[in-house]
Amino acid sequence: MMFYSIIAAIIDKKKKFLELFQRMFATLKNVPADELQKKLINKLSEVIHEENKK
Repeated sequence: MMFYSIIAAIIDKKKKFLELFQRMFATLKNVPADELQKKLINKLSEVIHEENKK
């Protein structure tokens, strides 16, 4: 029974992960790659800057 619960949890997490990526793809599919790259780099820079303040 415990094995079944573990397998069910793994499948559920994979399903949620796949749903997240499907929503992300649907949202971002028409955004140019250069724009996505710039936004990602800017956001990473912000996160790194905030982490360095701590």
